[in-house]
Amino acid sequence: MIGFLVAGLIIGVLARLVIPGRQRIGVLMTFLAGILGSIAGGVIASALGTGSIWELNFVGFIAALGAAVLFVGTAEAIGIGSGGDRKRLDRRRSGSTARPRSRSSRWRWACSSSPTTSRR
Repeated sequence: MIGFLVAGLIIGVLARLVIPGRQRIGVLMTFLAGILGSIAGGVIASALGTGSIWELNFVGFIAALGAAVLFVGTAEAIGIGSGGDRKRLDRRRSGSTARPRSRSSRWRWACSSSPTTSRR
């Protein structure tokens, strides 16, 4: 069973490497996509008659990788596991109620508060 979890983690990481660009999902979602991909790959391999769902074979590995790529892509597309609420939660925990400034207001603030130097 532990080997199944490790294989799921490896397949999840490989699925993220296969998809071009940056994926905005976390490690937990990568792990879950790999495990789901491993299960789907095992079911596909056993349906093709290459072995049991719990056996590691080439056909099952390729099917698991393909399924994990689909799961990672789907999770990224619908925004599952992206961790988008982290900044809001961190601010809430620290007790800060101030809203973050937009880029333009930060830029105006930085330009207006810069010390003036006089040249002689």
